[in-house]
Amino acid sequence: MKTNTLLTSIIFIFLLSCKNEQIQEIPICGCNSKRGEFQEEIEATIYYKNDKFESDFMRNYFWLNYRYGNFSITQIVCNEELLGTIFDDILDNNPDQYQEVEVVYSGYTKRLCTYPNSLSTMSYSHIELTSIERQ
Repeated sequence: MKTNTLLTSIIFIFLLSCKNEQIQEIPICGCNSKRGEFQEEIEATIYYKNDKFESDFMRNYFWLNYRYGNFSITQIVCNEELLGTIFDDILDNNPDQYQEVEVVYSGYTKRLCTYPNSLSTMSYSHIELTSIERQ
């Protein structure tokens, strides 16, 4: 009887541990989350937010900005490796001499995990780029 109980317990623990290893949770926000809406051929500007910027929200990332009617849309690039070196000239960005470049890009939106304090006419998200061209 003790052997059966012990054997059953061992098998149960083994099955639970196998199941836990097989389940991979997908985050609901951030760059590793599911892809959202696909945006195609968006005309925008890109800049690099480095340590010289006063706000510490999402520093050391490339930011894309465009307007949609009265709204200001900001998307923070997840997959910077797609950019290669074509934007290295704006890495040393200075808020006093704001360096931004016009681009056309496409990609999938992703939710931010934290949002900055901002106006209701401003929107923020991550973007997983599929293409980007400097204009």
